[in-house]
Amino acid sequence: MGIGTVKNSEEEIQEFMRKLALSILPQLIVQHGLEEEFEKDKDATLSKILEEIKDEDTFNDDSMIFVIKDKYTQLHDIENYMNLHKELVDKFPEMFLFKIFSIFEGFINHYLYSEVVLNYDFSLNKVSKILSKLSVSDKVDWFMEIVVGKSFLGHSAWGEIKPFLNVRNSLVHLKPMQSSKETELKEKITFENLLYLKEQIVVISKEISQTQSIKMLENEDKIAYIRGKL
Repeated sequence: MGIGTVKNSEEEIQEFMRKLALSILPQLIVQHGLEEEFEKDKDATLSKILEEIKDEDTFNDDSMIFVIKDKYTQLHDIENYMNLHKELVDKFPEMFLFKIFSIFEGFINHYLYSEVVLNYDFSLNKVSKILSKLSVSDKVDWFMEIVVGKSFLGHSAWGEIKPFLNVRNSLVHLKPMQSSKETELKEKITFENLLYLKEQIVVISKEISQTQSIKMLENEDKIAYIRGKL
C-alpha cells in the first residue's frame, strides 16, 4: 500500500468523522436541552456533550432520537445503482428487493421511534422491543394509527407494495429443497417491477411524513439550526 493510498484513507476517515459529528452532535444538543447554552458558548457546549459521550451510564442507545431527514436519499441511491448495474439486478433481483424493503422498514422504524419517544416519553429501547414484534403491515396499520392517528393499510400505494412484500417474505422463509418455488418467485422481481416498487414506497413515505407531530417538526427545526451553526 503506497503513501498516497494511506493519505487518502486518512482523509476519507476524517471526512466520515466530520459527517458523523454533524449528524450526531446537533441531536445530542437538542436531546439534552442545551440549545441556549450552545448559542452562548458553542465550544463549552460541545465539550460538555463530548463528556456525556464518554460517560457510558449517560450516553447509550436510549439517549438518541433518530431524526427523519434525507428520507428518500437511499432509495434514489439504490435506483441509480440499479440503472448502472442492470446485469446485477437481472442476476440477483432478490438482493435488490431485500435492500429496498430494508430501507423502507428503516424509515418506518425511525419515524415511529421519534414520534413515540418525543410524544409518549418511551425509551428507544422500549420502542425497539415493541417494533421488533410487529410486522411491516402492523406498523403501517394499527400501530401507526395509535401513534399518529392514521392507518396507511388502505393507501393505494400500500396496495401496490404488499404483493412485493409477500414475495420478499416467501423468499425469506423458503426451505432449501424449494428451488422451483424460488425460481417462480424471482420471476416476479423484474428490473421494471423493482423501480415501480421504489416509486410506490416514495409515495407512501411522503404521505406518512405529512403526519409528523408538532414536537417532531420542532425537534427537526432545532437540529437543522444547530447543524447549520457547526
